[in-house]
Amino acid sequence: MIIGLVFGGKGIEIKNNLQTRKDIKRVLSRYKIKVIEVDLNSNLESKEINTIDLFFILDSNPVDYKKRVVFFDYLINSGKQFIGQSEKPFLLARDKFRTNYLLSKKWITTPRSKLIKVNTQIDSLPFKFPVVVKDNFGASSEFVEFCRNIHEVNKCLNSFFDKGVKSILIEEYISGIEVTCPYVMLFGRELFILPVQIIYDTPIFDFITKNKTFRNKLQIPPNISPTILRNLKDLCEKANRVINCRYFFRLDIKIEHNKCYVLEINGEPILAKNDYVARSANKFGVSYSELIIGLLANSSKFKNYALINKKLRHFMIRCNKHLDNLMNSVRSY
Repeated sequence: MIIGLVFGGKGIEIKNNLQTRKDIKRVLSRYKIKVIEVDLNSNLESKEINTIDLFFILDSNPVDYKKRVVFFDYLINSGKQFIGQSEKPFLLARDKFRTNYLLSKKWITTPRSKLIKVNTQIDSLPFKFPVVVKDNFGASSEFVEFCRNIHEVNKCLNSFFDKGVKSILIEEYISGIEVTCPYVMLFGRELFILPVQIIYDTPIFDFITKNKTFRNKLQIPPNISPTILRNLKDLCEKANRVINCRYFFRLDIKIEHNKCYVLEINGEPILAKNDYVARSANKFGVSYSELIIGLLANSSKFKNYALINKKLRHFMIRCNKHLDNLMNSVRSY
């Protein structure tokens, strides 16, 4: 069995992808599963790719988007199985403005927003200050700013466009607590695992704040009522019926006066051992090895391989029993 770990990434995503690959390879090496790294930011070697049995797509957002198109054309034409997002949900989840528009049509509350596509100065906004200015296609809290007036907004627009941002979202600021809600499919079972409350003392969770507080300012589950906790699960289910993500995603939400606002959906969240999804799963009772093997076990190719890999087969049997017990005793949240 050869697993292809697929990654691209821009900016800080490259570092995150490196750590994720190290963590996943550490798990797979226990079962003597060979790994080939598929870097969408480099030239793809067809001979090596053809030997891969199953692709695990960690981040399919390369610097040159054409390379993603080429790779997915290969997947479709070859009929190779993969764990990860297909084209449509990937594009929807990456486009924050489009996602929020579709969610709001389904009566899911999102912040009011305005999309700016050309480098220009604006005179006013259709909602009150303060506001949040962000890269509409951004990730990992890069290119996110808190603005108190129109002067700060225009300064931010100029800065972002000068740095190569193509599309900028300005949205009303929602105060309150911020949570991120992970979803995973393990061994064919859907799990809306424990939400993660992100605690910070700045107005927004920008890049600097994230890297200062990420390691020790998380609360799992959040300090909220059981009713709101159930509402978060319902929001995840409703949002995913709109976007139709596969296998794993995270929904970012702000809770203000017991009202939930969906900020965005992350269709390719980081799967490193110390990131949100893995930490939530661990608190829920699912180890990192169970998380990674459980995701791969959604593939029939991987399950068939487990029949001839005794160590892996026994681990998967134990995982399934453990997961059954967890779901029977906890019933998610």
